[in-house]
Amino acid sequence: MSSAKKVIPAVIPYDKDQFIKWASELNKFFSEIHIDVIDQSYDTPSWFNENEIFEILKGFKKITVHLMIVNPVIFLLEKQKYLLRDNVTYLLDMQTVFIDNFATLKDTGYKLGVVANPGVEPRLMENYYQSCDEFLFLTVNPGQSGQQPDFLVLTRLNTFLDITKLDFGKKIISVDGGFSEQNAAKFKETKVNIIYANSFFAKTGIEAALKTLSSLKINY
Repeated sequence: MSSAKKVIPAVIPYDKDQFIKWASELNKFFSEIHIDVIDQSYDTPSWFNENEIFEILKGFKKITVHLMIVNPVIFLLEKQKYLLRDNVTYLLDMQTVFIDNFATLKDTGYKLGVVANPGVEPRLMENYYQSCDEFLFLTVNPGQSGQQPDFLVLTRLNTFLDITKLDFGKKIISVDGGFSEQNAAKFKETKVNIIYANSFFAKTGIEAALKTLSSLKINY
C-alpha cells in the first residue's frame, strides 16, 4: 500500500448560505471535498437538499458524502434520480446498515464506502471488501461534541492492514477526526490514503492550512 497521504477538506453544511460560500472558497484550491450529512437523530442536523447540493458542488471532480441519517438505504434508493452520480461515493456506518444492503446499493450503481466508529474492531471491515471502495475510520464518535480523538484507532488500523490477507491496496483507506499540525505525525505514520479534515481548515484559514501541509510534506 502506498504511503502517500492526501488531506481533503471536510464540511458540515449546517447553514446553506455559509456552505455555498465555504465550498466556493475551497474549490479554488481543491478538486475533492467530503460532506457530512447529519439528520435529526443527532444534536445539530445539517442542511442537505438533493436537488441543490450537487449544483453547488459542480466544480469538484470527486465528492464523498458521509450519510449520518436514520435510514440511509431507503434514502439512497428512493432518491437515486438525484443522488446516483459517477463522481460521488456515499459512506455508510456499519452499525446502521446491514451487509446485504451494501450489496443492494452497489447493484443499483452506487459507489460505496463503509464507516467504522472508534470502538469498532478494524477486522470487521473485511466483511465489506466486495461491496465497498472506501473504508473510513473515525477517531471520534459522530454527533458528540467535546471529544478527544482516540488515536489508538490509527494503531489498530495499521495492525489490521499488516495482518489482513485481503488486498486493501486496491481500496481507499481514510480517516476522519483530530487532524492538526500538532498531531500530524500520528497520521503520517498510518497506512491511510486520505485524511479528512474540517477544523484544520476552518480555524486557520485555507491558505495558512495549505502552507502548513506543504511544510509537513503532506499532499492536498
